[in-house]
Amino acid sequence: MINHWLYVSRSSVDVEGIDGTIQDIVTTSQQRNLALSVTGVLLYAFGYFSQLIEGPEPGLIQLRASIVKDSRHHDIVTLSEGPAPARRFSNWSLAYAGGSQYFGRDLERLIEQPELKGGEAIERIVRVMEEFAS
Repeated sequence: MINHWLYVSRSSVDVEGIDGTIQDIVTTSQQRNLALSVTGVLLYAFGYFSQLIEGPEPGLIQLRASIVKDSRHHDIVTLSEGPAPARRFSNWSLAYAGGSQYFGRDLERLIEQPELKGGEAIERIVRVMEEFAS
């Protein structure tokens, strides 16, 4: 059974240090995700992160606990979670995309107005994630 968790959060990292921080996140996450049988994608734009992770429930629970405690971000808003019919990112322990204006405003809107969860902004973010990873 595959489960997923999609969230958006606000970065706590200074702009000057973001590139190095993201490289650290991606390198560490790729190794940890492989060990937990988790796959996914991370987006960064304009001070916001969004990540979709997928895998067996025990791995997701462990990974989510670590992500929630991570001081490099705050204001975590869960956009979607639960069972998934299949993996979307089976070839990626963690794909990364950053700096795009295309989804930056959507990420900001979902932090500022979490009642938009389930709307068009989420669909657009997931499409960007899928296009990037394909």
